[in-house]
Amino acid sequence: MLVRLEPGGPELPDPGPWGAADHDHFWWSQGVWRGRALDALENVLDPFHTNFIHDGIIRRSNRRIPVRLSVEAGEDWIESIIEQPQPDMGWMSRMLEPPRDRSRTRLHSPTLVQARWEGPRGLTLCVTVFFTPVTPTTLAPFACFTTPKGRGPGWLKERAIRFFLEKVVAQDRHALARQLDNIERFGAPRFLQGPGDLLGARVAQLYQGQKIEPAREGPFDFEL
Repeated sequence: MLVRLEPGGPELPDPGPWGAADHDHFWWSQGVWRGRALDALENVLDPFHTNFIHDGIIRRSNRRIPVRLSVEAGEDWIESIIEQPQPDMGWMSRMLEPPRDRSRTRLHSPTLVQARWEGPRGLTLCVTVFFTPVTPTTLAPFACFTTPKGRGPGWLKERAIRFFLEKVVAQDRHALARQLDNIERFGAPRFLQGPGDLLGARVAQLYQGQKIEPAREGPFDFEL
């Protein structure tokens, strides 16, 4: 069930397969983290961080693969689309994930992120995460994991996903806390942008409740 904070508010995003009867679902509350919600959004939307923070688990920094990255945006959302001809090289991806052709990660203003992994037969996994700010320096991630029925019992998929993602979640949590430590040490954020930073400024605008310019960009060739 989706709710509004007030009547007549903006249209709610289409949840897609989340809640669909022909899919399995489970929720995962991950407690309160030390870090800024904005930084958590930028982290999950940035595919390049996986080669460093999750090196060996999701991707490998010394065995990158070619991908094509595109960006689509509406007034109150932005999405990163990655097309790749082969699976990621990390051990978790190779052990747990079915064949993948494409992944799509979309931010719905201000703090809802939905990531979808798609293979030759369609959706393989959908993760919907609410990055709820608790204070200016803490947040509470709350996620729904959705998989098509028929690929093993739901309880077994839930156990496997939780087991493999525990380490990934811990690494992201640690990185956000360290990032906040540096922000506080220097008195303010001092970020630099590289050629792969295609979303950063617009993510901040959406988080602040602003509208952005609709756009279609790419595809761009990268290695992940």
